[in-house]
Amino acid sequence: MKAAFPKGDSVAEYTFHSPAEVQNKFHCALDAGTLCLSRGLDLQVNTPATSLMKNRDERTWTVQTPRGDIWTEDIILATNGDRVAAYSRRDVYDKGYEYMIPRPKGSLNEGDLIIGGGLVRAKEEGLVEYGITDDTTVNEEISTHIKNTLPRYFGNGGDRNGNWGDDHPDGRVKKEWTGIMGYTPDGSPMVGAVPGENGFWMSCSFQGHGMVLCWMCAKTLVEMMEGRDNEELRGWFPEAFRVGFERTSKRFQGR
Repeated sequence: MKAAFPKGDSVAEYTFHSPAEVQNKFHCALDAGTLCLSRGLDLQVNTPATSLMKNRDERTWTVQTPRGDIWTEDIILATNGDRVAAYSRRDVYDKGYEYMIPRPKGSLNEGDLIIGGGLVRAKEEGLVEYGITDDTTVNEEISTHIKNTLPRYFGNGGDRNGNWGDDHPDGRVKKEWTGIMGYTPDGSPMVGAVPGENGFWMSCSFQGHGMVLCWMCAKTLVEMMEGRDNEELRGWFPEAFRVGFERTSKRFQGR
């Protein structure tokens, strides 16, 4: 980051800490990970959960993975948008928008723009994207809309001939990709016990704001699972985030 951004940019103002300093000063992931592993956490990396099945006893679950099946009494879905691929519930989009993030002067790839959004430009204002869990393909309608964002907002050119200058030798679009986001009809995350299901919990659908919301939602979920869903918890955790029959039965009503 220091090499990529210009001198004085706040993004490049940081210092490095040794593992010992991190443990002593911040008590963060390194310490927490070591503690969890020492208490029996079985960490399976690069092992996707391909499906979830309720067992015949109606109280336990089986998680299928490429490394074998896992039987459990309690299961937590914390995969945000990707959870639909494993267990069918409702993740819907509410509003569409465009955003542009420029690479600052003096940085690596100076002048590049990251542009995203355009969901509502797809068929049925993006409703066709509801439930899509394949992020290996790009919606051509959304792609075309985003590619035309600059001339749409800033005009076809900067001079009298409608010319903003020569295109980059590699073309106007250097890379294009898509991804899955978790949305709900009412615009709030889903946190808590799934109604009508034994041992089934979730903390997901953060409406694109998981970096802010997921930490305390995860803490709340643990409190609930350990039987501490009390007045103290209700004093600060938004009831609008709690999973319930009414919320899970809502349907997308359009825009």
